[in-house]
Amino acid sequence: MRWLKYELKDVIITSIQHADLDGDGLPEEELQLDFGGLKLTYVQYDASGKPAGQTSAEWNDGPVIR
Repeated sequence: MRWLKYELKDVIITSIQHADLDGDGLPEEELQLDFGGLKLTYVQYDASGKPAGQTSAEWNDGPVIR
């Protein structure tokens, strides 16, 4: 069941770091992104678990140029 969706536009990965931060032996990655636009979509569900509507918000700053 997806209730929140992020859509990024014009994405560039600016940094990737690999580590085992909590010492459990499992690798962890940290990504840093630059992007030119973002759209968030929230889906509301009723008591029976069926979609009951959605709301979206969008932000655009244009393409990221490096």
